[in-house]
Amino acid sequence: MSEKVIKAALLGLGTVGTGVYKVLKNQEEEMTAKIGCKVEIKKILVRNIEKAAAKLEDASVLTSQWDEIVNDPEIEIVIELMGGINPAKEYILSALKAGKHVVSANKDLIAVHDRARGDLKIESIEADGLIVTIHTEQPVPALLN
Repeated sequence: MSEKVIKAALLGLGTVGTGVYKVLKNQEEEMTAKIGCKVEIKKILVRNIEKAAAKLEDASVLTSQWDEIVNDPEIEIVIELMGGINPAKEYILSALKAGKHVVSANKDLIAVHDRARGDLKIESIEADGLIVTIHTEQPVPALLN
């Protein structure tokens, strides 16, 4: 029986993104045992590939092109770790429209967007407030107008 693999993409490799990447790599066996599948980081979206490459053993996962992530049918989960409102909001909405799951640590975006329009709903927050899982309560095309 083959092990299930969930392919994910990280958006951002700053302080938080690097920390999430290291946790996923360093605790791979423990996480696989806990969740029953392996989480593989297939792509990491960054602004500066050369700078980000110094942080990784395998720089082939780096991209500066959002389309490589959103149009990849193998990527099931997008983990937004960029911070700020834009372009994080556009990437999240685009990922949801593409049928991908989204996890975000971006409390500013959730707070501002939820107050402004209320179309993104917080599904869960970990005790330390770091991980926020979001989904929409209305069809995604309505959000893009």
